[in-house]
Amino acid sequence: MQRRELLKVIGAAAALPFIPSPASAAVRIAESVHRRLGPERPAPNAALRVLSSEQNELVTTIAEMILPETDTPGATTARVNEFVDLLLAEWSSDAERAKFLAGLDAIDHEARASYRRRFVELGPPERTLTLAALDGARESNEGAGYAFGHLKRLTVYGYFTSEIVQKNVLKTDIWPGRYDACASVVLQGTSGPRGDRQ
Repeated sequence: MQRRELLKVIGAAAALPFIPSPASAAVRIAESVHRRLGPERPAPNAALRVLSSEQNELVTTIAEMILPETDTPGATTARVNEFVDLLLAEWSSDAERAKFLAGLDAIDHEARASYRRRFVELGPPERTLTLAALDGARESNEGAGYAFGHLKRLTVYGYFTSEIVQKNVLKTDIWPGRYDACASVVLQGTSGPRGDRQ
């Protein structure tokens, strides 16, 4: 995938109220969130800020269904659930966060109403049927359909901007490799930095 195509995918996926619309700005935000996940959370799922353990389990399960592990990393390996949690904690407004969390709870409510079990307790056929129904309602302004549509966009956004996917799947250099400020410059044919040459 070329960088331009990737930015289009990310720009479409990141059509979220708290993400700036230029894809390049959306990518910068995602990169900063992903960078923070490493040093702040060495243990997967440690110290989630917004999602309860049940909500985290639901987000992780649905994200993995959207982008499953195959011969390439899945959403869980890309730590999409933690990406979502950090975005909710620091970028969502209180109202947006509350609407999304209420929608997650509505997904479990719908699963219980249909199957008498939480979504994560369903078998693969029931999960697939439930998500297909939610996908049909993903443009809703609230409830389970809203939460699923929102989570689908966040999953694509978090997955394709993660370092592991950038390096190992897309082979795209969207993340800067390295930046060394104030490095000495050694001129060819000399043994010292440029400033030593008279």
